[in-house]
Amino acid sequence: MVHNTKVYSATLNQTNISNNNNKYYNLQVLQHDKDPQKNYFMTRWGRVGTPGQKSIEGPFTINVAINKYETKYREKHLKGEYREIELNYADDEAEDNPNSQTNENENSMNPMSDYQ
Repeated sequence: MVHNTKVYSATLNQTNISNNNNKYYNLQVLQHDKDPQKNYFMTRWGRVGTPGQKSIEGPFTINVAINKYETKYREKHLKGEYREIELNYADDEAEDNPNSQTNENENSMNPMSDYQ
C-alpha cells in the first residue's frame, strides 16, 4: 500500500551460511478495496523455498497499521538481523518502452490471493 508517497511493503532476507540460515520475512500494510478505513498488517516468514507461515492482523486505522509495520520493520531490519531486498514492480513492457503509460493497479501484486 502507498500512503503519503511511501510504500508500506518490504521483503527482507537473512542469510548466514555458517548457521545454515536462509530466511525471508515479508511485511505489508493492506487496505480494504471497498472500505479504506479497514487496514491490515500482513506478515509472512520462513525458510527460502517454503511457503512459511503467515499472519494478518486487523482491521485497524491506517495509522495503527503503519505503526505496526514500522515497529516490525525496525525489529527485523534496522537491528541488522535481516537485509531488505529491493523489488521492482514495473512490468517488462514499461521498462522496454519508457513512453508507455501503465495503470498503477496493473503493476501491483495481489498479496491477498493466498487468503481467499
